[in-house]
Amino acid sequence: MSQRRAHVGARLKRRWLEFWGLVFFAGICINFAEIICRTLFHFSIDLMYDLPVWLTIWAVMMVAGPILPDGDHVSVDMLRNALPRPVRKVCDVISGLATVAFGVVISWSGFIFISQCLEFNMNIIRCVSVPRWLVESCVGLGMAMFTVFAVYRLWGVVRDKHAPEAAEPEE
Repeated sequence: MSQRRAHVGARLKRRWLEFWGLVFFAGICINFAEIICRTLFHFSIDLMYDLPVWLTIWAVMMVAGPILPDGDHVSVDMLRNALPRPVRKVCDVISGLATVAFGVVISWSGFIFISQCLEFNMNIIRCVSVPRWLVESCVGLGMAMFTVFAVYRLWGVVRDKHAPEAAEPEE
């Protein structure tokens, strides 16, 4: 049963990443369309300039958490890999605690900002008025997911079930 649940989780993660990859791709397509409209037809819609940025930020924020447990984030492991195994685990725990703290602070501040956007009815005025909370909520939501996955990864490090060590290069 556990293996089946892991398979379903892996499929769900893959679909989640594919969906946000398509959102990112849509942002790129809109950006290219805006460039073509501006250079060939000498017109541009301001929403075509902003929408790719918003879609890109949404895509990045929504995948930041799910890729964390597998160690898919960019990191500098040169110092960590040079440490002996017990010290390396302490380094991983400290790093995990810092990651959780970062996620909590950014999530909390993101939710505070979203509540202010709602309270003051803030809008982004373009050719179409866009509610600011709609654009900005990716920070609170994405970092809340990031925090959950950071806690999951920290739990794996503490239980010593984190990702296998990278192979050392042969000299």
